[in-house]
Amino acid sequence: MNHNFIKVAAANFKMHLLNIEKNKDSIIEQIKLAEQEHVDIISFQELSLTGVSSGELVAHQEILSRVKLGLKDIIEATKGKNILVSLGLPTFYAHQVYNSLLVIQNGQIVAAVNKECLTYEERKFFNHSEPSKDFYQDNDLLGYSQKHSIVKVNNSPAILAFLHEDDLLEGSSRYQEAINHGANLIFVAGSRPNHALSTKIRQNILAGLSYRDKVAIIYTAASSFESSTNHAYSGEKYIYEAGNLLALSPAYEDGMILSEINLDEIKGKPASLFEIKEGLNPAINFKSFNDKLSRKLSKSPLIPDKPYLFEQKARDVLNISSSALNRRLAQIGQPKIYLGLSGGLDSTMALIVSVYAFSRTNRDLKDIHAIIMPGLGTTERTKTNAHKLASAYGVSIQEIDISKSIYQHFEDISHDKNDHSVVFENAQARERTQILMDLANKHNGIVVGTGNMSEIALGFSTFNADHISMYNPNAGIVKTLLTAIVGYVRDQTPEESIKEVLTDILNTPISPELLPTKEGELQQKTEEIVGPYELHDFFIYHFIRNKSKLKDILFMAEQAFAGSYSTAQIEEVLKIFLRRFSSQQFKRSTMADGPAIEDFSLNPRDGLIMASDIDILNLNL
Repeated sequence: MNHNFIKVAAANFKMHLLNIEKNKDSIIEQIKLAEQEHVDIISFQELSLTGVSSGELVAHQEILSRVKLGLKDIIEATKGKNILVSLGLPTFYAHQVYNSLLVIQNGQIVAAVNKECLTYEERKFFNHSEPSKDFYQDNDLLGYSQKHSIVKVNNSPAILAFLHEDDLLEGSSRYQEAINHGANLIFVAGSRPNHALSTKIRQNILAGLSYRDKVAIIYTAASSFESSTNHAYSGEKYIYEAGNLLALSPAYEDGMILSEINLDEIKGKPASLFEIKEGLNPAINFKSFNDKLSRKLSKSPLIPDKPYLFEQKARDVLNISSSALNRRLAQIGQPKIYLGLSGGLDSTMALIVSVYAFSRTNRDLKDIHAIIMPGLGTTERTKTNAHKLASAYGVSIQEIDISKSIYQHFEDISHDKNDHSVVFENAQARERTQILMDLANKHNGIVVGTGNMSEIALGFSTFNADHISMYNPNAGIVKTLLTAIVGYVRDQTPEESIKEVLTDILNTPISPELLPTKEGELQQKTEEIVGPYELHDFFIYHFIRNKSKLKDILFMAEQAFAGSYSTAQIEEVLKIFLRRFSSQQFKRSTMADGPAIEDFSLNPRDGLIMASDIDILNLNL
């Protein structure tokens, strides 16, 4: 275990039915391999020592006695080791045989669970277990007393639960009990044979539970070398983290898969809703593994890496934003839309969403008014692109040069026009917002905002200027995702005129264009001021959504951006993020309405609840 990660493995092997000695040796070999990979927890299939398809001989006294000997050897092999091992075997007590899972660490059994939902065949030789009588004392076997199937990890939010596949899928109370106790890592010992489509169905169920309950699920199917008398077994293995598949094995292939689980991604039930009773299990410890992750961390955790998932998310974002905007328009009598179109990405996205909204309700696109307001730092490239984009979409266009108004304003407040301070910049932003608001008032319209979540998090907006609008459909979209969605719209449109201008907008450096150009070239680039947006969006996800520790965020960023940025560069941008995020809540507290896109938001009403006046010197590296 290291930082906010715990390393897990799912393993099976070439099963020799009822050959306890060979199976025991295979288990010990897999444990050794897992140890070499710094695995904290390894989980095997149900009835790991005998095989799930062995039939009723698993309950034979001879087999049970051999299982005891094999188990003793496995327990002995774990002495002095920190790795936690979950395996399945038949156990015997008071003339009854149980299908059990035992959890072993450092020569001791630390947890146990007996199967509750037995198959029709199993009822002939296994005893049904009740959750209230989860395990028993059996001094004749190995001297372990009553155990529970839930284990707490010391100095960690990790709470482990161990289940049989049938108990998970047949509605046993064990899974819900585990969730109610705060378990966030669920180890499932598989046993079911494979049928046509069962692999896909199993994947959907495991992914769905993992996503719904925000837990990790580590699943190990029965060995592909199980008996083929009546069924085939797949040997498949999966590791899910909050619905995301981190690792899998090909079907009908035994072996081991492993990955690190980000404990900040798997919250489980809130701690206030459960309490693990004292005495159920002693809490366990893990040693740290090496500082390099085997899994690849996404640089853009809010952008799905699979093309079909990204396309679905892009469609969802456009539908959510346009539908929410339409609902607001319907509430206030279907007003016109006024937005400042700069030729940059944010206003482009706002225009796209507005066009989507009007198209959904068959409204005249001429009621969308793109106001192009070149100022003291506007480049010919962005102004031209703004005109081209508005023309291509068929919306109304009005150009208002704000230069004369700004110079007059500088005279009014006695500001030197050659003083390019924040006054010089903010006056332009406020002039543009004044124009938009007054035009909207004059023509029965509303101002649609353009600021994205990244800018909102950083406070990279002028208070009472681009910070303000009457509705902001971009408020829940981080900059990197917004950029990707504009690219998606470009790729999907059949209109060459739209495709061409969107391509150039995507290739234009990000800039507020508030400082004068030199020979037509930009003198102000946003990412040179605040740092790369891909880093800030990474920090937004892990700091705001997951509430990860700063040292863990730095560790994850080093892993995700290895080869792109040095540790020193990442640290510098993280400091900028923390300073700006800490000090800019006053802007977020007065932000306009806008729909949540992700499962978190910066909305001060039902998203991020934060005081404006925290001690910003404290929230730093």
